[in-house]
Amino acid sequence: MKTISFTNLRKTFPGGFALHDVTFDVREGEIFAYLGPNGSGKTTTLRLLLGVLAPERGRAEVMEDGRPLARNRVGFTLEEERPFEHLTPLEYLQFIGEVKNLGAANGRYREILEWLKIDGDARRPCGLLSKGTQRKLCLAKSIVGDPDILVLDEPLEGIEPETRRDIRDFLVSFARGSRIVFITSHNLYEIESFCTAFGIIVDGRLLGRWGMEEVRQGHTSLEEFYLERTRNHGKSLCSH
Repeated sequence: MKTISFTNLRKTFPGGFALHDVTFDVREGEIFAYLGPNGSGKTTTLRLLLGVLAPERGRAEVMEDGRPLARNRVGFTLEEERPFEHLTPLEYLQFIGEVKNLGAANGRYREILEWLKIDGDARRPCGLLSKGTQRKLCLAKSIVGDPDILVLDEPLEGIEPETRRDIRDFLVSFARGSRIVFITSHNLYEIESFCTAFGIIVDGRLLGRWGMEEVRQGHTSLEEFYLERTRNHGKSLCSH
């Protein structure tokens, strides 16, 4: 059983923002959406999970049957990430494959570029590509080597509708069986259409995690559920 586990995770920054003892799990087969306003702690949580930041206390772990999963089995992209400007898309994916110790056959670089409709730009320097194409290329990087877990920070931002649909379909297919997708997004309507579970974080505090089926119990939409929970959080803070 593969899991992403956050246990009493805490991180503070100059200026006062803190991630407060965040604890929850994401289980295999789930497409988990991590929701919250800008500056709420979503990207900080992802960076702690990926080892880009070190926690003050607590743990962020990717596990399989109680043991740490190899780092090269986790694919990821962060929101501000950009491909190397001087490389072409094909060279960029080949570089990622070399980092992961993959051969040309195992990397499937051209197949990935074709699927994301980047193959027409395969030999142009990445620095000359549009922002949307660069975002697609960062997603392409995350699936090189067919990982078991995808950690994606706003992967649909800045991408045209047709490709967004293709990406959603891919993520649904990817998560079937024993794999995990962990995704952040601001688009609640889009998330509701394909994610299976979600958590809400506000001001560095996790409000909870829920299955998507719980949204339908007394709520018309994920947006209504989200706004109700975040409003109640604000009222709770004001009462202290």
